[in-house]
Amino acid sequence: MNKTKIAKEYYKFYKHAFDRKERSPIYRYITIGTNTMAIFETVYDTVFVFKGTDEFKDWGVNLRIFHKEDCKKWESHNGFDDSAEDFSDIIKMEIKKSKKDIVFIGYSLGAAIALISAIKFNRVFEYREFKCVTFGQPRVFNYNQIDKIIKKMDDLEYYRVYFDHDIISKVPTKSFGYCHLPAIEIKLKPKLWHKLPLVFIKILVHKQYKRVLA
Repeated sequence: MNKTKIAKEYYKFYKHAFDRKERSPIYRYITIGTNTMAIFETVYDTVFVFKGTDEFKDWGVNLRIFHKEDCKKWESHNGFDDSAEDFSDIIKMEIKKSKKDIVFIGYSLGAAIALISAIKFNRVFEYREFKCVTFGQPRVFNYNQIDKIIKKMDDLEYYRVYFDHDIISKVPTKSFGYCHLPAIEIKLKPKLWHKLPLVFIKILVHKQYKRVLA
């Protein structure tokens, strides 16, 4: 399966969970604060899907850019880390109940929550198979801690899907100490030539993901 097909295969979970007027009856939804997680069971996987930024309040999370050092001695984006921690107990309980492989999927803010959760539980449940697929993911971790974080990613299958002109995938900037982790990168090409507006108008970026991955 080529990379674009992989991206389309996993984006459909996000699309079915959140890119529709009504919530899907086949997903279980949990909302904490402004963040929402959907849980879905396939034949082989338990899938956790995290919604992206779509409310003004979500930007309060996005803008909390100072690093937070947790007990595992990594440094991550304060807002993203707290959002992931909100769902931590629920995710842990669901993984314990499941005998399937675990998949984390997210877009934008949800992508950051998905990545933090995947790395955390990949270490907690070392005997399980974990996969993380993110779309339009911002930078999450401090590059000074990258070696320590990579050690926690043993056997984690991690795909980062993005448009090169998506500004969200380029923030927070390196000047604030942020970086992307090593991943299987899937770089998408827009179908329409309107890159300049997409840099500034986030809602159009999301539409591009939907157009290309539909």
